[in-house]
Amino acid sequence: MSERDEDEPTPVERARAASLGRLVDSLLAGEPSPPALDAEDRALLDTAAMIRAASASASVSASESVSVRRRWVPWTVAAAFAAAALVVSLLRPAPARLPAELRSRSADALVGPIDPSGAADGGRRTDLVYADRLASYRLLSLGSRGGRP
Repeated sequence: MSERDEDEPTPVERARAASLGRLVDSLLAGEPSPPALDAEDRALLDTAAMIRAASASASVSASESVSVRRRWVPWTVAAAFAAAALVVSLLRPAPARLPAELRSRSADALVGPIDPSGAADGGRRTDLVYADRLASYRLLSLGSRGGRP
């Protein structure tokens, strides 16, 4: 390095730096660059534009990253809850088996075959099935007393 490089900048260098600073500021503000620039200033301004574009794309990619995370958070939470539900359902003990008289069953054994001459007597069969289901419900929900004191 020469001594000139370590010295304070000259007034001409300061003026040129200030001029380039104004050009870069106008570029950042979105204004077009002046059409007439010397080659060195044009190269410096183009470099500043590339640096600005690179930093803008980096900030866009960071905001896109946040956006992607925000979109995936609900799905991640839902997947975690689904996995927890699966684990709970697999580890849950099997329910006790109900006796046959308390389980849902066909009414055929109760009603029997329907004779064509008694086909119009559906009310009696409905009442019979209803009374059977009600007795099973009472036994299941109220215990062996069946609701009687």
